Amino acid sequence: MNIPKLLKKAAKVSSNGDLGKATQIYSIILKADPSNCEANYQLGLLAANLGDRQASLLFLKNAIQANAAEEKYWQGFIDTLKEFGQYDDAKKVAEEAKAHLISKQESAVERENDFVRKLVEYYELGNYAQAEHQALLMTQKFPENPFSWKLLGVLVQKSGRLSESLDIHRKAIDLAPEDADVYYNLAVNLADLKRLDDAVSMFKHALSLKPEFSQALTNLGVVLEQLGEVEDAEICFIKAIRISPNEAKIYNNLGIAQHSLGKLLASESNYRIALTLEPQFAEANTNLGNVLRRLGKLTEAAESHCTAIKIAPELAEAHYNLATTLEDLGELEGAIAAYRDALKLRPSYLLAEVAMCHQQQHICDFTAWNSFPEISCQHSDEMGRPSPWINLSWIDNPEKQLALSSAYAKLKFTRPIGSLPQKPARRPERIKVGYFSADFHNFPGMYLMAGLLEHHSRQHFEIYAFSYGPPKHDEMRYRIQSAVDHFVEICDLSDNDVVNLVRGYGIDISIHRNGYTKSSRTELFQYRLSPIQINYLGYPGSLGADFIDYIIADPVVIPENQREHYSEKVIYLPHSYQPNDDKREIAQTDTSRADFGLPENAFVLCCFNNNFKISPREFDIWMRILNRLEKAVLWLLKTNKWTEHNLRKEAKQRGIDPSRIVFAERLPQSEHLARHKHADLFIDTFNCNAHTTASDALWAGLPVVTKQGSQFAARVSASLLNSIGLPELIVNTQEEYEALILELATDTNRLNALKSKLARNRLTKPLFDTRQYTRHFEMGLRQAYDRYFEGEKAEDIWIHADSAQPQ
Repeated sequence: MNIPKLLKKAAKVSSNGDLGKATQIYSIILKADPSNCEANYQLGLLAANLGDRQASLLFLKNAIQANAAEEKYWQGFIDTLKEFGQYDDAKKVAEEAKAHLISKQESAVERENDFVRKLVEYYELGNYAQAEHQALLMTQKFPENPFSWKLLGVLVQKSGRLSESLDIHRKAIDLAPEDADVYYNLAVNLADLKRLDDAVSMFKHALSLKPEFSQALTNLGVVLEQLGEVEDAEICFIKAIRISPNEAKIYNNLGIAQHSLGKLLASESNYRIALTLEPQFAEANTNLGNVLRRLGKLTEAAESHCTAIKIAPELAEAHYNLATTLEDLGELEGAIAAYRDALKLRPSYLLAEVAMCHQQQHICDFTAWNSFPEISCQHSDEMGRPSPWINLSWIDNPEKQLALSSAYAKLKFTRPIGSLPQKPARRPERIKVGYFSADFHNFPGMYLMAGLLEHHSRQHFEIYAFSYGPPKHDEMRYRIQSAVDHFVEICDLSDNDVVNLVRGYGIDISIHRNGYTKSSRTELFQYRLSPIQINYLGYPGSLGADFIDYIIADPVVIPENQREHYSEKVIYLPHSYQPNDDKREIAQTDTSRADFGLPENAFVLCCFNNNFKISPREFDIWMRILNRLEKAVLWLLKTNKWTEHNLRKEAKQRGIDPSRIVFAERLPQSEHLARHKHADLFIDTFNCNAHTTASDALWAGLPVVTKQGSQFAARVSASLLNSIGLPELIVNTQEEYEALILELATDTNRLNALKSKLARNRLTKPLFDTRQYTRHFEMGLRQAYDRYFEGEKAEDIWIHADSAQPQ
C-alpha cells in the first residue's frame, strides 16, 4: 500500500467536497497504519464536521500522540474542544502544547548549533573537504542559516571554484545584508577573479557597515595597489594600522606601497616594525632587503635576504632577490646560483630564468646562449615581466623589441597621469629643460654628454639636472654641477614629491637619460613631469610607453624601413644621435704594449665593449681570425674575473692558445683613452654595438669595424662611423665583417690610410663637433616645444645639417 499516495488522493477528494470518500480512504490508511498522524488528524476534523465529538477528539488525540512536534495537530485539537464548548479542557491542552512546542524549538536550535560546532571544528583543523560537506548539509537542513552559506562560500572559494563561490557569497548576503563579513568574502572572491573594480566596491561596502574592519582595509589596499592607485592603498594601510597596530602583515603591505612610491626610508622603517612584531616573517625580511638594495646598502640587503631564506627556504622570491643583490655586489657566480635555486623552487619563474641567463652573459658562459632566443620571446609570468634591456643583446629585431617594451610598460606603469599646469599664454624666452639620470658622475654616458650640457644656450634654455642616483663626489659630478643652471638631488624623494617638485619648477621638457637601464626611475615619467618627455641616449631602443613623446635618433639608427617599430615620435638629428665631448683629455703616457701584457710585434684586435655583449657568433669569428693571423692577439676589457676564465676556456676549445686573449683592467678615463694607441683595430659586437666604447676608440684614433644590424642598438657604431666619414668600415653580414678585419690586418697600407683619414676627420667631421651637435639638438627641442605651444600633436621632427642657428 502506498500511504503517501493515498493521503494525497484523500486530500484531493476532500477538497472537492466528497467527504464520505475521503473518510473511507483515511480509514483504509488507519487500518494499515493505526498511528498515522495525518490520517488521524484528518478523520478528527471530518468527525467534528459531522458533530461526532467523541470520535473527533479521539482521532485528534491519536494524531498528537503520533507526532507531538507538529503544531497544527495541537491547534486542531484545541479548536475542536472549543467548538464543543470544552473551554477549560482547551486551555489545559494549549498549555500542554506550548510546553511541547518550546521544547521542540529548543531541540531544533540545539541541533543547528551542533552542526555549526562541527563545521567550525572541521574548518579550524584544516579539514576543508569535510567542512565543505558539513556546510552543504547545513544549507539543506537549515537553509535560512546565513553562517552555513557564509562559510560554504569561503570553502568553495578556497578549493579554487571561484565562479561557483560567487553565487554562494551572494546567497549569504541575501540572508545577512547587514553583515560586513559576507561583503568582505565576496570582495576577496572578486579580487581572486581579477575583477578588481568590483572587488573595490564590495570592500568599500563592507567598510560602510563596519568602518573599523582592518582586514577589509588591508585587502582593499592590496587591490588598489594592483590597480595602480598606490597612494590610496597607502592610506588604507595606515588606517588599518591605527585599528590593528600589532599586525605585522599590515606594516609589510605599507612598506611595499611606500617602496613603490619611492618613499624608501619610510618603507624601510615599516618593514623593521613588521619584523619587530614578527621576527620570523620571511617576506618582510626579503622586502626589507629590496629597499636596502635600493638605498645602496648592499651588504645589509644580502643579509636580509639570507635571513628570509633561512626562515623560509622554499620562498623562491627571496632567492631571486638575493641574486639581484649579489649582482650589485659583483658576486656574479653567487647570483647565478641563487637564480638557479629560485628556479628549482619554481620552474616557471621567468624573471629568474631571464636574469640568470643575463648574468651568464656577463661571465661569458656560452652554454646559456641556447636558451636566449626562446626566453626572449616570452613576455611575462605570474611574477611580472623582465626588463626589455636584457633583450637588446639577445636578439636583433626591432619589432620584437617594441613588443617586449610595450608589454613591459603596460604592466609596469599603471599610475594615473596627473593634470599638467595650464599652458602659458606667452611663449617663454627660455625653455626649461630637465635631464633625469642616476649617472651624473664618472660614467660612460656622462663622458659623452658633458660637453652638450656645457654648450647649451643659456639665452634660450634653462638647464636642470635631476639626480636620482646615490650621491657621488668625483670630477664629473663637479663638472656637471658647474655646467647646469640647477643641480637637484632627488634620490631620497618619493615619486609624488619628485612630481610636485618638477612641476613646481615649471619644467617644459623632461629628458629621460636612463630608459630601462639599471637604476632607472622610468616610473616618474608616467605621472607626466612636463608637457614634453623624451627618451635619450641611455636606452638604445623604444620604451613602448605612451607617456614618452619623442626619442632622439638619426636616419642610421632608425632607418625609414624600421620606423614603425618605435612608439615615440622621432627627433632626427642630421648626423649621429650620440653627443660627444671634444674636450675629453687623452693622457700623455709613455707606456708600452708590454705594460698591458701585449706582445710588441703582434697585431692587436681590440674590443672594450662590456663582456655581456660578446656572443658565440662574434667569438667564433675572432677565433677564426686568430687562427689565420698567427701573430694576432685579442685585447678585451675585463669586466669580471669569471669572464677571463670562461673566454680562455672557449678559445682553447677552438684550438687557440688562451694566452692570446689579453684582458685590460679598468683605468681612469684619460688613461683608458691613451691605451688605445697600443691597439691596431677595434672590432665590434653585433646585437648591441659599441656605444661609448666606439666613440672612445674613434676619439683616440683607432678605426672601428662594425656589422650594421636592424635594431637601434645594432646600428650605433654605423651611425658614429657615418658621422665621422668612415662608412667603409661598416658591413652588413658576418662574412663581410670577418673578411674586412682580415683585409685590414694583412694590408698595412690600407689600415694606415684609414688611420690617417680618421685623424683628419676627427676634428673636421660632425661626430666630435660638440658645439654644432648642441645647436642641432636644441633645434629639435625648440621644434618639439613649438608644436606643443601651438596646440599641435607630436610628430617626427627632422633637423637638417644647415638648420643650426648661432648661439
